[in-house]
Amino acid sequence: MIAGMNPALMPGLYQFCTLSDPALIAAALRAALGTFHEAEGLSLILPDDTACALDLPLAAPLRQITLRVRSSLEGVGLTAAVASALAGQGIACNMVAGLSP
Repeated sequence: MIAGMNPALMPGLYQFCTLSDPALIAAALRAALGTFHEAEGLSLILPDDTACALDLPLAAPLRQITLRVRSSLEGVGLTAAVASALAGQGIACNMVAGLSP
């Protein structure tokens, strides 16, 4: 898997936001790149401009790197390899995985 990666830095900036207000969630959900339910509320990965337009608290804007690799959810080592390589360059990493049929 690691040898087959073809990483691409995607355009745009993103924000991680945690929301509990149903009206804000409804307004943000269509633009969300991803969501995750947590005890504190719904965490969303939002385009930076959407988070700004909704007047949400902002942290440092983040970028998206798509690995462009066929992988398995049971695969071992891909997350660690990517996180280690980015950490070696002083880059924070919050991995999000998806499943392609």
